[in-house]
Amino acid sequence: MWSLGCIMAEILTREPLFNGVNELDQLDKIFKVLGTPNRTIWPDFPKLPGVRIKFAKQPFNKLREKFPPTAFVAKTPLSEEGFDLLSRLLTYDPKKRITAEKALQHKWFKEFPFPKMKKLMPTYLSRSDGERRSSSIDPLAELRKRELRQAEVGVGGLFG
Repeated sequence: MWSLGCIMAEILTREPLFNGVNELDQLDKIFKVLGTPNRTIWPDFPKLPGVRIKFAKQPFNKLREKFPPTAFVAKTPLSEEGFDLLSRLLTYDPKKRITAEKALQHKWFKEFPFPKMKKLMPTYLSRSDGERRSSSIDPLAELRKRELRQAEVGVGGLFG
């Protein structure tokens, strides 16, 4: 769920959320955005095997600053419900972090814009076999596929 929160934030901001060059730098970047964990927000943090280093105290969660108002829109690019979901995904304590089941039921997924029906979604070529991944809404697509298959068989017969 933590990874999902990172991906969600990166999609929304179009930049890496915690772009560290090594483990310590990674932790430093996380703590600068989410604040340094303490016993109140994550009681088991001091018990983790690698937590012998004293990290600089970052007392405040600055995640909301990653979603400032833009010059083009009068509100932040992430609604309050969206920010609530993101915060729950990026909760330090795994015992307190939102579960996948609860995340799918979150109010953010019921906000406008609503999800599109599957048949209205675009399709893309599969990297594995060159076939389309889902059916096309183009009525001539099946006819073209059939003609291509016949042409391949014909060519194979001549040169095979």
